[in-house]
Amino acid sequence: MKTISIVSRKGGVGKSNIAYNLAVELSQKNLVLLIDLDPQMDLTCISHLIMKTKYDILDVLYNDATIEEASVKLRNNLEIIKGNENINQFQMEESLTDFKTLLTAVEERFDYVIIDFPPNMMGASIQGIVASDQAIIVSQSEKLAFKNIDSMIDDLKIIKPEIDIRILINNVDMRRNLTKKYLKQLRKKYPNELFEEYIPVSSAFPNSNHKKIPLRELSWWPKALTELRKVMKQL
Repeated sequence: MKTISIVSRKGGVGKSNIAYNLAVELSQKNLVLLIDLDPQMDLTCISHLIMKTKYDILDVLYNDATIEEASVKLRNNLEIIKGNENINQFQMEESLTDFKTLLTAVEERFDYVIIDFPPNMMGASIQGIVASDQAIIVSQSEKLAFKNIDSMIDDLKIIKPEIDIRILINNVDMRRNLTKKYLKQLRKKYPNELFEEYIPVSSAFPNSNHKKIPLRELSWWPKALTELRKVMKQL
């Protein structure tokens, strides 16, 4: 089982959309668990988890429910543990079992675990990073990207020095000269971490969210999905 954290220092970069659609693509041939650690609960909303469920991620972290009890089937091969808006109140010392141990209990059940994180690294987030094998930093091709990426890399390495860090640039508009300029600078600064692929700016994400379907079920095959699938094959 491989556990992948989807992180960003800045909100509004499309992190939850990336996490959800990446999980859907992985689930075509693998058993996948999605976990929403963000108090904004965007992943839970994007997944259209509107049914009432007895347990959420806080119940798991407080040992009031197991992962198997809290997970809900979204589609074939894909399950999710919904988020909780109060997750930032979680304190690590209040949990009897660390998150990594909880995930170890289901390592034979899933091939991949995809965790959607909030921008800040607090109790639950720290446990999630410790439990992860890889972190994908989602950012945009803009001036502030360098500061945000550096800050996130510093946090990740403090929490788990050996974690594999990759960077994915989202919402890229190659019609803009500044976008090209910053993308080139990003490739120069992060030659090993940055995926060669980038996700182009697209109406596909808002359209799929509006229709309550993943990208692959749209009436057209968006370029954003083609590039995301290329990223998936490198995981």
